[in-house]
Amino acid sequence: MQIQSGFRRAALSCLLPLIALNLHTAHAGSATWKANPVNSDWNTATNWMPNTVPNGASDVATFAASSQTAVSLSAPTEVGSIVFNPGANAFAITCSGEFFLTISGPGVVNNSSVTQQLVADQDTSVSGGLTFTNSATAGNATLVANAGTSGGVISFSQNSLGGTTRCELFGNGSLDLSQRLPPGITIGSLEGDGLVFLGARNLTVGSNDLTTIFSGVIQDGGAGGGTGGSLTKLGRGILTLASANTYTGGTIVSDGKLTVNNTTGSGTGTGPVQVLGGNLTGNGIIAGAVTVGGDNRTIAVLAPGSRQAATFTIQGSLTFAISGNYDWSYTGNLRRVRFDQVLANGVVINSGTGFNFFPRGTLQVGTVLTVISNTSASPIAGTFSNLADGAIIVTNGGKFQADYEGGDGNDLTLTVVP
Repeated sequence: MQIQSGFRRAALSCLLPLIALNLHTAHAGSATWKANPVNSDWNTATNWMPNTVPNGASDVATFAASSQTAVSLSAPTEVGSIVFNPGANAFAITCSGEFFLTISGPGVVNNSSVTQQLVADQDTSVSGGLTFTNSATAGNATLVANAGTSGGVISFSQNSLGGTTRCELFGNGSLDLSQRLPPGITIGSLEGDGLVFLGARNLTVGSNDLTTIFSGVIQDGGAGGGTGGSLTKLGRGILTLASANTYTGGTIVSDGKLTVNNTTGSGTGTGPVQVLGGNLTGNGIIAGAVTVGGDNRTIAVLAPGSRQAATFTIQGSLTFAISGNYDWSYTGNLRRVRFDQVLANGVVINSGTGFNFFPRGTLQVGTVLTVISNTSASPIAGTFSNLADGAIIVTNGGKFQADYEGGDGNDLTLTVVP
């Protein structure tokens, strides 16, 4: 009897680890969200087929057609990939409370024809949200960080990629790149009124060609710390920066349009702004030096109001380099006129630059329009290649004479002449 009892104890001790292993594997592994799940909880095994919760670095969570498209986490979760099959419904997968969804493998693969949302919806004092790490990509998903007690967080680390994702940030919801390896990431678009933490990284915006407005704050710092964060605009869309930003590493416009419409501070932080292609527009304020042009293969344009009268303030210097153009317009009649104007603290105009004039209406002879107000004590250096000092432009609205010593003696003005 003692021998049998000892054998049973030994056999049971061998079986317990196997039972524990089977219990674990029953709750972790790749699976497909059911067409008719029990509820909306990601972490309920019976919502998946087979009955196992995708929660592992190599796990794939697959979504197809389903009656339950609002999915939420009830525990910290990690997957290698989230795949939306052809014909899948539009899902919203939400990380709320303190629960992070970490995507650490291939990332988001959207084979459906509809928008898929991943939402960081924070409503506690404990920070949680959505993390892309290793080489995971956000693909073409829409990432949303909502406001809350501590704000939802979307973070990118290691070599993770932004793809063409649409990033929407609200309140104290944030996007954090500070733990991403250099140089930074590209995302499709940025919008909302939330927070962006760059650390020392570059955020490139515009790969999905959408037109968006961001009225939050883009800044250095973040969970990984760092200073010198920078912003690059590409793609055919328009990105409008409607508020003051504080990042320090500078701004590059390579395509599309960057509109700066802040009323206080600096819309582009404290660093320099370089327009290598596309347009820089708006009626806002820029603290750093601005250079328009510099790449003779691409035309770069400064257009204060995009043909709608506006005053654009540059607290640093303004330089027009090769292929740099200035689009300037007015709207008026014999009684009144509204016109574009750029204020800059020092102006240099190099060869290979152009002045593009868009008149609207006939003005009274003698009317003086300030095209560039040079707040520096130094004169404007150089002239546009197609607008010499004293040159007369003939339009349907009249004749205009250029003067690079106009205004208080060092401004560029156009005067209506007989």
